[in-house]
Amino acid sequence: RSNEPTRRRVHRSALTEPQLRVAEAFIAARLLTSYEDGDDAILEVTHEALFRSWAPLRQAIEVCADQLRWRADLERWARDWENSGRQDAYLLRDERLKAAQRWAASDSEVDGDARMAEFLACSNRADRATVQRLSETIARQALATADSEPDYSLLLSLAAFEECAPT
Repeated sequence: RSNEPTRRRVHRSALTEPQLRVAEAFIAARLLTSYEDGDDAILEVTHEALFRSWAPLRQAIEVCADQLRWRADLERWARDWENSGRQDAYLLRDERLKAAQRWAASDSEVDGDARMAEFLACSNRADRATVQRLSETIARQALATADSEPDYSLLLSLAAFEECAPT
């Protein structure tokens, strides 16, 4: 049942005014629970059976399944990165980073989540730095072989230009 939706905790402070009004009605109907967490409150679904039994909610989840999956993955990756002491090994790279950025661009709530936004920004900086280092390494190799192996040097230059940052 790994494809089944699961509840997630949300800080009350992360909700907009219209979302808070809906949340308050759901709390009154005992569909959501609310409990204190320091200066803020945490909201969560009372029971995961609601995801399966309440048709409008189940249908809304099905429509947004990919978006919800991406959001959950990105939240988990950002949390793991923070829990690791922000180690670079936990940052996203290459195609995984590009896919996460495309998704984040389509979800306005990512900007409101400081941890996710910072995680993506740090991933982007680290990925650009890696590509820059690779590009510089290839450029040095191309220059070193320009006189002795001009064809090889030209191929390296073209590959670096197409795949890496120009140097």
